[in-house]
Amino acid sequence: TFQFDVAPVYYTRMNPAVQKVTHLTELDLRRGRPFREAGEAFHRWCGENFILIMWGDGDVKVLRENYRLHGMDEKWLPEGVNLQEIFCSQVLQRKKQIKLSLALSMVSRRSFPEHDALSDARATAEICRALDMRRGLEEYDGTMFLPLDGCVEQAAYEDGYSGIEEALEDDYVVSFE
Repeated sequence: TFQFDVAPVYYTRMNPAVQKVTHLTELDLRRGRPFREAGEAFHRWCGENFILIMWGDGDVKVLRENYRLHGMDEKWLPEGVNLQEIFCSQVLQRKKQIKLSLALSMVSRRSFPEHDALSDARATAEICRALDMRRGLEEYDGTMFLPLDGCVEQAAYEDGYSGIEEALEDDYVVSFE
């Protein structure tokens, strides 16, 4: 296993909601090590021949952003595999977002504390053990959560809008299907 508490550089005060979910305290964060040290240790721990498997598609994006933010090379990180997609294909037979703890309860009697990085990694590994990972990785296409870059639909209008206020008054702009 690999675990490192990282001391925040930019957001040094913890949001109470985050503290409640993660059970981390500001003292825990102050005792953390610099990201550069953690990032280098993580790279050594991973080695050169590995796959990142995570629940959801956000973790590897945040990890890459942090490497770049701290002036470190992130190109060694693979794209990563969203295990939720393999799980949904093999267990639910449909694409659907599902909580890690619920998915774990569907395939195992084991449970782990939620929202702790190491526990979440252990839960993810436990789900891997219950799936046909060889088949899942062969079939994996990463399309469960297509990257939208904040844009669901683009359209060109001949007249356009005079400003943001006028655009926000248009039901077509502010309604979602």
